[in-house]
Amino acid sequence: ARGQWVRQAQGKLHLGQSLRPDQRGIPESTEKLRILQVAHQSLLNNMGGVEVYIHELSLALQQLGDEIQIFCGAETADEKNLDGLPLHMVKGGLGPKHSAIRNFMTTFRNASTERRFIELLEQYQPEVIHFHHLVGLSAALPSLAYRQKIPHLLTLHDYWFLCPNTQLLRPRGQLCKSNLAGLGCVQCAAAGGRPYLLPLAPLFAPLFLGRQYRLRRVLENMDIILAPSQFLKDTFERHDLAKGKIIVSTLGINKKALASQNRLEEKKRLRLGYIGAVAWAKGVEVLLRALRELDSNQVELYVYGDPHLYPSYWRRLQAYQLPNAYFMGKAQRDELGAVLSQLDCLVVPSRWYENSPVVVEEALAAGVPVIASRLGALEEKVSDGRDGLLFEAGNPQDLAQKIGWLLADRGLLHRLKQNLREVKSIEANAQELQEIYSRLASRAAQEIKLTSNR
Repeated sequence: ARGQWVRQAQGKLHLGQSLRPDQRGIPESTEKLRILQVAHQSLLNNMGGVEVYIHELSLALQQLGDEIQIFCGAETADEKNLDGLPLHMVKGGLGPKHSAIRNFMTTFRNASTERRFIELLEQYQPEVIHFHHLVGLSAALPSLAYRQKIPHLLTLHDYWFLCPNTQLLRPRGQLCKSNLAGLGCVQCAAAGGRPYLLPLAPLFAPLFLGRQYRLRRVLENMDIILAPSQFLKDTFERHDLAKGKIIVSTLGINKKALASQNRLEEKKRLRLGYIGAVAWAKGVEVLLRALRELDSNQVELYVYGDPHLYPSYWRRLQAYQLPNAYFMGKAQRDELGAVLSQLDCLVVPSRWYENSPVVVEEALAAGVPVIASRLGALEEKVSDGRDGLLFEAGNPQDLAQKIGWLLADRGLLHRLKQNLREVKSIEANAQELQEIYSRLASRAAQEIKLTSNR
């Protein structure tokens, strides 16, 4: 029934449509459920795109009546509560004290995290587990759920199951298309400050191949896998991973927090903004170099991001000393609507294969067109010439040309705003997932009943 359900669901959820019970091959259930969400980082201190999504989704599911708890990595193990959501934090996940080698090795085993996970399963007895990320936790967590016959699904937020650095991006900026039987991954690790690995590449390659084999098994045993973009789904299937199991389902956002802001009155200058991690892979420098090609009296740029994440890169950007370029620091979640309301256009100049940047959906929901790199899933999220503009990734001249079009024809900006696509709300997303959770739980209950009657 599971295989039939996934095949029938292909192409449905990404259109925001719900599937009828007879389409799924699983009886309908209206009972409220105990759901465990699994994240790699604590929602208390890390509110990147994945954490924001899990937080908003959990609150929306809670509003629908489900009981939600969250298992996540953190700097120290602790039990907290966030907006009525119990957080079970274990020492793990990403963090400044967690090395890349440590995160790599936890792919194979992390005994303390696994013990705490088993304890939580016994205490909470979730009916469904929704995995979002496992980096720095343990790739064994889904198998522990499998052994206890707890239905579980996964949302793919990046390429971690394919690539240890999650981005399919080599240290010198080349996009990765193959790992060369494990040797390519060793070359990446060596270029990342460990040159002693390079002569030993043939010895370390089996370790990376072992990682791939382990993670392939994790994907094979998932009940359902969701991908927020067609590009991500195609990438995994091109590598022969989870074929026939991945459903495209776009992420929902909190539209209510963005819609009520008042737009700033029109000004002479075009107001551009960047919001996100200020990192090389995000291409912020490409944006600054593009602005050097333009008349500074016509453009303003506001860069929002954490200056402490990559401080040397932040200083490098400031060294451009562009007039009318303002480095605003990190925008708080409750400020995002106000920030977007002051922009004419959001720029997403990424150098890597973005999957589904939440900020793109947020900008569109706030009525702000997007200029983005023609790369990865950004080509899906931005319709070139209709609700935004695309430019060649890493090419400041091409980006400058696209900005120049907006300067030369202010009517273009108006037309883009008129054609902004509808964005899925977090409430609609929660209803879709609640239906999936119910079907999985119903199927599991039936299988247990059949087993006990034999």
